[in-house]
Amino acid sequence: MIADDKMVQEILARHTSAIGLDMELFGLYTAADKAYGKRPSVLGVKGVADFGKASKDDNAQEAASIVATEVFKSILQDLDIFKGAGPG
Repeated sequence: MIADDKMVQEILARHTSAIGLDMELFGLYTAADKAYGKRPSVLGVKGVADFGKASKDDNAQEAASIVATEVFKSILQDLDIFKGAGPG
């Protein structure tokens, strides 16, 4: 979650179709966008466990991480390059 309202407005002005913002995923996207040579594809899955408040529930964060991991694994398993690879 990006707490700086000015930065949020700047990002939204550049990416008008954005429906959410996250510092870590934005950092990943920015690194890929600035890569030399052929830019890599970027895929990020984030589990949301709070509303960017100081008080956080570790149980909710753990559950969100597990769900995000399972969603990510499901997406990867559906990609042609990974079909048939690894344990089912």
